Amino acid sequence: MPASVVHIFEEADYEAQIARGADTLLSGGLVVLPTETVYGAAALLSDDAARQRLRGLRDSGDSKPFTIHLARRDDALQYLGPVTDYQKRLMKKLWPGPVGLVFQVQPPRQAEVAQSLKIGQSDIYDGSAITLRCPDHLVTSDILGEVR
Repeated sequence: MPASVVHIFEEADYEAQIARGADTLLSGGLVVLPTETVYGAAALLSDDAARQRLRGLRDSGDSKPFTIHLARRDDALQYLGPVTDYQKRLMKKLWPGPVGLVFQVQPPRQAEVAQSLKIGQSDIYDGSAITLRCPDHLVTSDILGEVR
């Protein structure tokens, strides 16, 4: 299937284009989403085939964990264990924004999250760490909000 480029702010129906992007992700497709700093390819984390296609876009099939992009800062809690007051302040101060935050997550919590998403722990955790980002871009937030 050929790639389709949508200049979303030039389209008559913004909401329909957001739904189209969300539907593409939910049906196992890849989309390119804007952030404050770059455009990035995205896939639905819980879709194994889509995740593998996304991994295939990386240089030499890199097996590094994915950075998880969030629609809202509170979405981070589903990937983390207990959050300290300091971590909460960092999230409130820096998100949404162009910053990925690295959190330490205990192995039992990692296992719970991986099992609930039906993914391998190494898909999102690098040892005991996970990198989360909450971009400050309307389009990305709206599309991610539709698929969470």
